[in-house]
Amino acid sequence: MTMQTFDPLAFPLTGQQLIEASAGTGKTYSIALLYLRLILERRLEVDAILVVTFTVSATEELRGRIRTRLREALDVLEGRSVPGDDPALTRLLAGIEDRRQTATLLIDALTRMDEAAIYTIHGFCQRMLQDHAFESGSPFEAELLENEQPLRQQIIEDFWRRRFYPVSPAEAAWAAKQWGDPAGLLRVLHPLPARAEMAWVPDPAADDPARRRREAEDRFQAVQQAWPRYRAEVADILAHDPCLKRDKNKSYGRERVHLALTGMDTLAAAGEMAWELPDCVSLLAASVMAGLLKGKKILPPLPFFQLFDAFYLAHGVFLRASRVRVLLDAWDFIRSELERRKRDQARMSFDDLLSGLDRALAGSGGGALVRRIRNRFAVALVDEFQDTDPLQYRIFRRIFGLDPAAGLFMIGDPKQAVYSFRGADIFTYIQAKKDTPAAGHHTMSTNYRATGAMVQAVNRLFAGRDSFIFAGDIPFAPVQAGGRADEKPLLLDGAPAPPLTALVLPAAQLAAAGKETIAKDRAEGTAAAWCAAEIARLLAMGRRQAATIGDEPLGARDLAVLVRTHHEAAVMRQALRERDIASVYYSQDSVLATDEARQMQEVLAALLAPGDEPQVRNALVTDLFGLDGRELDQLARHELEWARLLGTMRNYQETWQQRGPNVMFLTLVAERRVVRRLLARPDGERRLTNFLHLAELLQEAAEQQPGMDGLLRWLQDQIANPAPEAASQQLRLESDENLVRIVTIHKAKGLEYPVVFLPFAWNCRPVRRDAVFTFHDPKADFRFTVDLGSENNEYYRLAEQERLAEDLRLLYVAVTRARYCCYWCWGRISGMDNTALAWLLHRRDAKTVPVLKSLGEKRIREDITNLNNAGRLVNCPPWPDSSAAPAAVPATGHDGAGLAVKVFHGSIDREWRITSYSQLASSPGPQPRQAGENLDLADTAPLAEEPLSVFNFPRGPAAGTCLHGLLEQLDFPRAGGGEMRDLVQDSLQRFGFDRLWTPVVCRWLTNILDTRLAPDSDFCLRRLPGDDRLTEMAFYFSLTGLDLDRFNRVLTAFAIR
Repeated sequence: MTMQTFDPLAFPLTGQQLIEASAGTGKTYSIALLYLRLILERRLEVDAILVVTFTVSATEELRGRIRTRLREALDVLEGRSVPGDDPALTRLLAGIEDRRQTATLLIDALTRMDEAAIYTIHGFCQRMLQDHAFESGSPFEAELLENEQPLRQQIIEDFWRRRFYPVSPAEAAWAAKQWGDPAGLLRVLHPLPARAEMAWVPDPAADDPARRRREAEDRFQAVQQAWPRYRAEVADILAHDPCLKRDKNKSYGRERVHLALTGMDTLAAAGEMAWELPDCVSLLAASVMAGLLKGKKILPPLPFFQLFDAFYLAHGVFLRASRVRVLLDAWDFIRSELERRKRDQARMSFDDLLSGLDRALAGSGGGALVRRIRNRFAVALVDEFQDTDPLQYRIFRRIFGLDPAAGLFMIGDPKQAVYSFRGADIFTYIQAKKDTPAAGHHTMSTNYRATGAMVQAVNRLFAGRDSFIFAGDIPFAPVQAGGRADEKPLLLDGAPAPPLTALVLPAAQLAAAGKETIAKDRAEGTAAAWCAAEIARLLAMGRRQAATIGDEPLGARDLAVLVRTHHEAAVMRQALRERDIASVYYSQDSVLATDEARQMQEVLAALLAPGDEPQVRNALVTDLFGLDGRELDQLARHELEWARLLGTMRNYQETWQQRGPNVMFLTLVAERRVVRRLLARPDGERRLTNFLHLAELLQEAAEQQPGMDGLLRWLQDQIANPAPEAASQQLRLESDENLVRIVTIHKAKGLEYPVVFLPFAWNCRPVRRDAVFTFHDPKADFRFTVDLGSENNEYYRLAEQERLAEDLRLLYVAVTRARYCCYWCWGRISGMDNTALAWLLHRRDAKTVPVLKSLGEKRIREDITNLNNAGRLVNCPPWPDSSAAPAAVPATGHDGAGLAVKVFHGSIDREWRITSYSQLASSPGPQPRQAGENLDLADTAPLAEEPLSVFNFPRGPAAGTCLHGLLEQLDFPRAGGGEMRDLVQDSLQRFGFDRLWTPVVCRWLTNILDTRLAPDSDFCLRRLPGDDRLTEMAFYFSLTGLDLDRFNRVLTAFAIR
């Protein structure tokens, strides 16, 4: 289908229109210009133009760009500026007759810009449900649930208990082997989108587990009856038949034969059919045996092998049906329970916003609701339309697409549809394209981002037939260069940099002995090291002005490394670190999936129970406290130091309780010198950013979670079920200095970088045949279908085709981030023949890539250099010698000449310090022996011959800490009775004291609380409410000017030594 070139001034302002905007073609610029036209030509107010995009940050960017565009137009109309090099704005304003009235329109629009209807799609749905609560039937007050995972985890645990607790041990063991635990079952189902229009294969109605079990049991009984008769012959054949392979690990080795025979003996003696068959018993099945014959040998003719094969296959069908049934039951239970619990709790998820509005539009009052929304919004512009799903498209089409007087403008690029893991559906875009009249198809064909050479290279790379798989619906149309990037070219030693550079990793040097391909782990490290070396070389050239962009030297911030996973990012950061090149990591991972989140959990758990010494030790070895094993051991040997530290932990607990987790965290960071300690580490800035991010999340959660223990449970739930799709959880940028960027491809979408590196373009993740996977069935109008284990090869082919298609779109996103040039690593690497780049480079027909073993290095290089048929577009240098590797460069990228450590010539007064009573008491020197000092502090049981009293209560730091903690926790006015007894008993046990001391300590505390503090007053501690007391007051007592001789005389006078 031919598409017309997009003309922003001739574009119709009504009807359903589709704009395909390839990378770098000025999509946001065009949206702002269309917005301006809607105000000037249709006289629409800003709250009547609906603009929808997919992230909050994108809405703010659009609002800013639109405001800027309106301001530019107003400045031209009022004579404050000229359009300059913007021909579209010049043409638009040239036709204005009443410039004063037009200026008034723009002034009004700018004044009311904060009222502009620019939303995320979920924000739009939420606003419509709230504003039309009666028509939509939505609750007036509902809490928005950003992350459903903790609730899903609770539900799947309930399902697991209901489904597997009542069953036999054998079935429970089978379930544990299949999924491990409820979380494992949830992980299998989690990637599935919450769609009502899903199909399932195999058909659950036709694959009843009970019927399949009966069929397998009938065959099992026949096997049991036949085994005694055939056992000797089977054993002889398995041991001696020359037709059978004898590999000891895979076929009929002696040990495996023994396991097969003993396993069959176990089955024959069993009272019922097993859920899990014994090891190696499959060797008795004719279908398995046929695959383990030597050459063209014939299967042994013994009937038992066919008899067992019938049971073996039937048993496999039964297990598959059982697995499918469990998955379907779990899915149905999650959906129904999730809806019920959210309704009962007055909560809504983001998906509920979409489904709620969709139901309202489809309901009996849907027509009236459509009219109300249409009366409010005359036009809808949907940005990033390629990332929609069927539900989102249906909402917009019902409201705007079916009315020719309305406007539904869908702007996006199907070549950049890379969010299927979030539910985005490329087939929705394809359907919308079919629904749009041919006159409504527009394409933006000029790339303003990249140089002419880079644009030509991308055109050449993706020029083949079926470059994006679905050629009829997602064709690749070459674009032309706008020329702006060529005004400031990237020059290396005075020559333009080649737009593409491929380094082919040599299998002869890197493959293991006897192998023809490079293992992935070896390729991973080598590719990262080469990219780091090339980055070092470019930075070195930039420092000496040999690499420049225009008049500016090439710097670290001009370089980006694009990766797909956190693991790849870590490998690349390490390779850069080994060359002293600092980097910064952008990703869409959740901060709650990091090691810092788990460390924060340990610290909060310790602060919640500062008397739990093992938990405190766990906290002390986190990055926030920074102790190592040696320091922890030394601390354990100095009881006064340990007691002081426990007191510090209680102070943090009190700060948390009274002032919130964020204040507590910042206090801890300051007192423990966390910033200085972390920033001394190579990854310290990343870790510190994560800790600060977590503290903010905890502070926000503390407003909703009851108490300190509730907040800890919330953190534990979030760590168990992180939500990377939640904007509040996504990792934040740790630095914006002049550093090399490491960015996930998904995060890089919409961004641009002068130079891009793709170290791991040879890696991919094919669909696993034994996993749950999805595909769109072309025989059922491309209906979204979930395969739970059909073992259908065609379904697998369709799923793998869709995986490859998305990988191609990811590669397009990655390559088109580059303004000047893109580097990638390639070679005979395990699995590379399944990648997007192999599809583009090495196809010999429209549908297949040669298998890896037929791709020699010579052919790989030839296929790469064939891209030069349209001009010198790709450089494919030889593998560098290790001796030629560039030297490491400073992390800052600045010239190191003349830099030296500055010498400190001042003096530091070391004759003073801040100490404490505990430190003074623990200082060396002769100490008088105290009564009972020879007692083992661990022996805290009362002596049998002495009555229990406060005078023989165990001494030492632990006792003091225990009593101190009790006084902190007691509510003085209400202290007493069973509540105080339970508190005292619990505290004694946590500190290792015998609970026989409970009544003594209770009386002791009661006496303390009820004792008058002055002879002439009846005031006592029990009259002191909690708000009027300070648990532990910090103070400083200066010893400057203290006369020690006089002080000692005073002590001696009172018999104190």
